[in-house]
Amino acid sequence: MRFLSASAQRSVFCQLALPLLVLTPASIALAQLPGGMHAMAAPALAQESYSSFASATPAADPADSVCARQPVGSVISSPSQLTSTNGVLETTFSFKRVVDQAGLTRYCYISNTGVQAPTLRVNPGDQLIIHFVNDIPASAAVKAQAMPGMVMKGDAAAAASSDCSATSVGATSTNMHFHGLNVSPACHQDEVIHTIIQPGASFDYTVQIPANEPSGMYWYHPHPHGFSQSQVLGGATGIIIVEGIQNFNSAVAGLPERILVIRDQALTSAEQKISGAQPGDDLSLNYVPVNYPKYTPGVIQTPPATKEFWRVANTSANSLINLEVNIGATHPTLQIVATDGVPVTDGSGNPTTLSAQNVVLPPGARVEFILVTPNAGQGAQLIAQTWNNGPQGDADPGRPLANIVASASTSDGGLPRTSGTPVTIPAVNHSLPPLRFKALDSAAATVQRNLYFSIKSDFSQFYITVAGQTPAPFSMDGPPNITVHAGTVEQWTISNHSLMDHAFHIHQIHFRTLAINGSPVTDYTERDTINVPHWSGSGAYPSVTLLMDFSDPDIVGTFVYHCHILSHEDLGMMGSIQVLPSTSPAPTLTSISRKYGAYGAVVTVNGTNLGATQGNSTLTFNGVPASSTSFYTMTWSNTSITTTVPARATTGDVVVTVAGNTSNGFGFVVYPDPVITRISPTSGPAGTVVTVTGTALMDPQGQGLVTLNNVTVPFTGTQSNTALRVIIPKGATSGELRVHASGAGDSNAASTFTVN
Repeated sequence: MRFLSASAQRSVFCQLALPLLVLTPASIALAQLPGGMHAMAAPALAQESYSSFASATPAADPADSVCARQPVGSVISSPSQLTSTNGVLETTFSFKRVVDQAGLTRYCYISNTGVQAPTLRVNPGDQLIIHFVNDIPASAAVKAQAMPGMVMKGDAAAAASSDCSATSVGATSTNMHFHGLNVSPACHQDEVIHTIIQPGASFDYTVQIPANEPSGMYWYHPHPHGFSQSQVLGGATGIIIVEGIQNFNSAVAGLPERILVIRDQALTSAEQKISGAQPGDDLSLNYVPVNYPKYTPGVIQTPPATKEFWRVANTSANSLINLEVNIGATHPTLQIVATDGVPVTDGSGNPTTLSAQNVVLPPGARVEFILVTPNAGQGAQLIAQTWNNGPQGDADPGRPLANIVASASTSDGGLPRTSGTPVTIPAVNHSLPPLRFKALDSAAATVQRNLYFSIKSDFSQFYITVAGQTPAPFSMDGPPNITVHAGTVEQWTISNHSLMDHAFHIHQIHFRTLAINGSPVTDYTERDTINVPHWSGSGAYPSVTLLMDFSDPDIVGTFVYHCHILSHEDLGMMGSIQVLPSTSPAPTLTSISRKYGAYGAVVTVNGTNLGATQGNSTLTFNGVPASSTSFYTMTWSNTSITTTVPARATTGDVVVTVAGNTSNGFGFVVYPDPVITRISPTSGPAGTVVTVTGTALMDPQGQGLVTLNNVTVPFTGTQSNTALRVIIPKGATSGELRVHASGAGDSNAASTFTVN
C-alpha cells in the first residue's frame, strides 16, 4: 500500500491474521487445470497464466545492471550466500538505487563480491560485520516523497548528523535493521532510530549474535523512518540464517534447503490503467515478478517425491501472504519446524512440528517447513490465497507465486550450489542446544499494558498508542512511549480500532501469544510479528494478548515497535521503548564446586541474591545457558545452583544473570571426556601392570582415576595425558576398565579386563 492524502484516499492495509497457522483448507472456488492441478477461480486471468511455465523474455532493462530483476516466468533459484568463518562473517554492502524502464524505483544491497542481497549464514555466538556504503547520489534525479504527517527534517539537517545521533532523515538516507535477531540496540549494532547513513557516507555494523540465538531464518532491510516503505518496496531485503536448526529438530537433518523470499513492488503506471481487481502491490519470488493482471508465476524446479526443507520469508513492504501449496487437487500438510526464526517446541520445551495446510504471513514474518515435492508430471503450485484486509484495506487477491515442476531430470531443483553440490541441512552435530525462551514457560508478567492501532480520519497519520496517552505519530527525537527494566516479562494487549488490518512487530525481542480477542490460546511458538485483524465497525475491537520477554540484559537501550505494513509505519504508526538496567540487587558468586569438566558434568555454584527460584534467570557457561536435561534436573535457590555443563558450552566464565543483572564470573575449562583407545594386557592375575592409552586421560591439573568393575585401581610408575599405568589390586574382579579424569567425565567403555 502507499501513503494517503486527504485528496486521494487510496485504501491502505496492514495485515495480521489469527491464528498464524490456519489448519483449514481454503474456501475459494477452484477451476480444473491440466495435470490434475487446481487454481483459484479469481482473478479471472490467472488461469491462463497457470498453464504456461515461461514467458517471452523482454528486452534488457538497463536498471538490471544495477539492481537486477529476473524475467517474468523464470526459474526460481535460491539466493547466493556468504558464510561465516572462524566465528566472523565480514562483508561490504553498497546500497544502490536506480529507476527502471517502467518508471519504478529499485533499491538493492550489493556485496563486495558483486552479489545482490546475499543470504548471510552465521552461527550462534558469531560476529556479523558489514562495512556499509550508501551509494545513492545526493543529487539523484528521482527522490522519494516524504510521507504526509511525518515528524522529520530535511536532507540538509540530516547530513550534519553523526553516528547514531541523527534527529532527522532525508529521501536519500538509509540504514539497516536485522529483523528478528535478539541483538543489542546499541550504536553500530541494531540501532535504527538515530542511525542515519547519508548519501556517499559509510558506516560499520558489528553485530554480536548471542550464543543462545535460536537457529532459524531472519532478514535484513532498510529502516529510515518515513522512507522504509519505498526502499523495501524497491527490493532492498535479504535473508540471515542462524545455523544449527538440525540440532533442535533432527527431522530436517540431511534435507535439501530451499530459501524463498517474497517481496512486493508498486504497480507500474501501465498496470494501474488496466481495469479489474487490482492488488495493492505486485509480488515477486526471489526477484521473479508475478505481475498484475496475468499473474504469470515463476517456476520452482524440484526432483519428484522428495522431502525438502523450505524456508519462506515475507519481506514485502505491505502485502500479507496467505501461503499455501497445491499439489493436484489437494492441499498437502506442511510440517512447520520454525516460525519467525524460532524452532517450534511443545509445552515441555521439546522440539516438535506443527501441521498446517496454509500459513498466514504478515509482512516481516517467516515460516520454515518440511514439504514432500510432487510426483513427476503432477501439477503443483505455491500460492498466495486471497486475504480480506478490511473495508479500508488494500486488496490482496489470490495469485500464484510459482509453478512447482517435478522432474527426474532435475538434479538439484534449482537449489543453491556450493562446489557444484546442492546445499543440504547438515547432520546433527550437537546435542539439543539451550532454548533461549524456555524461561517463558514459567514466567509471570509483572506489568500489564494496553496499546491500540488507530488512524486519523483523513488518513494522513497512523498511530499506535499506549492506553492513557494521546495518539501522535512517531517522532525521532521524542521521549520513549514505554519504559521497562531488563529482567522483566510483561503482558501487552494490542487492539485494532481501525477498519484495516495491522501487523504488530517489535525489535530486539520475541513474544508468545496468550489470547486472541480475549480468549486464551495454547500457543508455544515465539514470534516477532503478528497480525491484528481489522475492526468491523461495531462491537468489540479485535485484539491479541502477548507475553513480552525483556529478560535479556543485552537489550538495554531504546528501540521501536510498530506496524510492519511499512506505509503505516512511515505515516507514524510506531512507538519507542526504553529498556533500563535492572533495579534488582546484583547476584554475587562466592564459590564453584569445580573449575573444569566435560559436557554433562555436575557443577554447583554458591552465592547471594541468586533468586529463590529460577524464573527468568539464567546460569551460563561462556554465554551458553544451562538447563535441566533428561538425565539431570537443575536445582535453584537464593544461595546455591546445581546444574550440568550444557552442550555447546566452551571454555570461559560461569555467570548468573538475575533480573537483568549479571554476577561476577568464575573461569571454567570445558575439558573433553577421556577416551581409551587400548589396554594392554586385557587379562592377568592380581599384581598385573596394565597400560591404558588414549586421550584426555587426566584433567587439566594432572589428576585422574581408573576403576575396574567400579573399584579403584592404583597407579604405578609415570602417568601422562595419553598413557596411564595401573596395577591390578588383590580382590579385583573381572569387568569394565574406565578412566575418570577427576570430574572431567567418564571414559568410553574399554574392553573387559579379565582377572585370572
